[in-house]
Amino acid sequence: MSIFFNDRPKNVSKDDFQKVRRELSSHDFNEKELDTVETFFSSSLYEDRDKDKGIDREEIENGIQTLRDNHEIYHLSPAKIDIVEEKLKKYL
Repeated sequence: MSIFFNDRPKNVSKDDFQKVRRELSSHDFNEKELDTVETFFSSSLYEDRDKDKGIDREEIENGIQTLRDNHEIYHLSPAKIDIVEEKLKKYL
């Protein structure tokens, strides 16, 4: 890692996630669905160490796969899960 550049991969920050919520809302996600997505990724968003805060690419990919595998538990359609993935990856 260079002392002049941040070589750390980009994470979806709390501020970015609020933008994601608004974008999902514009795609007809109801409040319960928005809360489900936020709750699902909250452990990554609110990690204790500053350098770990945010949702990284691997956490998005693993999380999306878990949502797909258990969409009936999370009450999100496969189409809506696709939208969640697209919107989160937009901020990486």
